[in-house]
Amino acid sequence: MYPTLKSGDGLILETFEQPSQLKVGDVIVYSRPDKLFDIVHRIIKIEKDGVITRGDNNNKIDPGIVPYSMIIGIVLSAKRKNRTFKIQRGNHGLVIHKLMLLRKYTYPYLTFAPKTIINTVSKAGILKVFHKFIETKIVYVNRNGETEKLLYYKNKAIGRFQKDSNSWKINYLYKPFIDKSKIK
Repeated sequence: MYPTLKSGDGLILETFEQPSQLKVGDVIVYSRPDKLFDIVHRIIKIEKDGVITRGDNNNKIDPGIVPYSMIIGIVLSAKRKNRTFKIQRGNHGLVIHKLMLLRKYTYPYLTFAPKTIINTVSKAGILKVFHKFIETKIVYVNRNGETEKLLYYKNKAIGRFQKDSNSWKINYLYKPFIDKSKIK
């Protein structure tokens, strides 16, 4: 359900008595006998025997109908760190779902021109005069038993060291301002 929900979010659920309480656009939690964990997806269609779902970031509709008996509850809100936020239901939830899909499919096209320009400016070195003013630091992060090297400017991660290519991948907006050869 990324980006609506992230791994580790706490969910506040409401149980339901009648299928009529469910709406297209609701986020539900349901169990499947073939899965070891519960699934959190959005209802995109209501059928007589159950609902059809899809995750907000998924390309395809989930296979099969989720019977009403497998639905654990409707997600009302989520808690992430110190913040609780409402999960939109019904038509509002469906609009959010459609907007996320639109964003997912249009983002590469919308960023192609700016990325091309920034890469060209970066390679030409036009903005290298700014290199001496940008102070970065390397932060080591341990994830899943692996140590990652992240490049930070102020309090924002702007790059990641790619072990496979033995080089830094810098966020395209910062690329023209960072001298990769000076990163130690």
